[in-house]
Amino acid sequence: RIGDVVKIEFESKEGKIYKVNLIPDDTTVTAGDEITLTAEVLDKHNDGISGKTVTFYKSDEPNSGWSKIGTATTNRKGEAEFEYTETEAGKFYYYAKCGNKDSRDSKKEGKEITVDPEDPSVIEFVTDEGKCFDVDANDNNKIKFVVKDVYGNKITSASGCEVKVTSAPDDSDLEDEI
Repeated sequence: RIGDVVKIEFESKEGKIYKVNLIPDDTTVTAGDEITLTAEVLDKHNDGISGKTVTFYKSDEPNSGWSKIGTATTNRKGEAEFEYTETEAGKFYYYAKCGNKDSRDSKKEGKEITVDPEDPSVIEFVTDEGKCFDVDANDNNKIKFVVKDVYGNKITSASGCEVKVTSAPDDSDLEDEI
């Protein structure tokens, strides 16, 4: 009929996989946060392919030592979403694979995500060679601390914490209270 508009949507069915893209929700997260990895499985016309199983991989190297972390099935848009919680701090690499296609580039590198430590949670006193600090010794000992988050990741940023001396012996030669 004249004047009517009809919207027709087409879905790709069982098409041949041409390309797999991996889209992380963020490139920097905090330890303990959930990382959402979305894989797009596309045919040669860039249409999504539904019902395909996508496998997700992780490595601490840009292009080797991959470990499988899980799978997800593509929806009608050709997207498979996988949620993963990372508690270890550092730089990690991820990729998605479906059939014989994967999301890595020509160098076989995955998508890099940096995981920062959580807020400080634990302060550990460090001793030399397992010896306790001797306050009576007159050899200008240095006191060292290691600050970690709740997951055991060392916090290396000086802006992450501050150590103050709250008390010292009266005859101490302590020069600075911080």
